[in-house]
Amino acid sequence: NTVQNGLLLHTDLHKLFDLHLLRIDPHTQIIDVHESLIESEYASYVGRRIRQPMHSSLAPSTEALTHHAQRCVWWLQESAG
Repeated sequence: NTVQNGLLLHTDLHKLFDLHLLRIDPHTQIIDVHESLIESEYASYVGRRIRQPMHSSLAPSTEALTHHAQRCVWWLQESAG
């Protein structure tokens, strides 16, 4: 366990992240949500960039975000089409 493997998320957002319905682009760190959430209050997060810590050494791991993003099959299908 390291700080770079953690994200401080509200409980509901954490659940969506765990269910792979919310993803964070590993390079731009911009949020996207599954199309089933577009008509919900979670649509307001689309296109928003996560806040960065004061010290870059504490920033979320690009590798960890990539690992998670690759499991968001819905996004991979949308970006390919």
